[in-house]
Amino acid sequence: MENTKQKIVQLEHQRSYLTIVAPFDGEIDAILLYEGDLAASGKAILKMSNLRQRMLFSYAPANNNTIQKEQTVLMKGKEIGLVKSIYTRSKNGLVSAEVSLSQKLDLPTGSSVNIEVLTKEAHGCIVPSDSILHKKEHSYVMAYRETKFSPLEVNIEIQDTKQVLITPCPKVPLAQASEVKLAQLPAYDVVTLVGARDE
Repeated sequence: MENTKQKIVQLEHQRSYLTIVAPFDGEIDAILLYEGDLAASGKAILKMSNLRQRMLFSYAPANNNTIQKEQTVLMKGKEIGLVKSIYTRSKNGLVSAEVSLSQKLDLPTGSSVNIEVLTKEAHGCIVPSDSILHKKEHSYVMAYRETKFSPLEVNIEIQDTKQVLITPCPKVPLAQASEVKLAQLPAYDVVTLVGARDE
């Protein structure tokens, strides 16, 4: 009798695996597995969608993990939501993340769009990258004051290959050249500016 009870419990447990329930009400978009197909663990059986829009995006993983939860997501310069979650599994070597949308997008299911994620926000002045002189202790720009160039210490907030965001903002003209030439400028006593441009 006891063996029969245990057998019933085991069969009930096995039966629970045969009942598959969707996590939400919705419409079936695509059937991926049919009767007789092998249903492997972790493999989707079908695709469903509901009225709630969901946005996923992929990006190349970086050492400093610039994409994080709660960062602002922009599309065409307008905020559309926040990064909701970052998935631990990659697809084609790319990391996937989900956006929690703050507004409904007028796009059909499966659309591809370009988005931007605000990874860092800072205030300062943008200067060309070839106006920065890097030294061991600090970074400098060559500021033109009273007919000569002198080093002005700056903090680099954000940079890319062409531009650098620095603080504090210099109020005087800056030199733009290779680092070797920038380092030589303070040695000249009197320098006359032939031409200068605002950027």
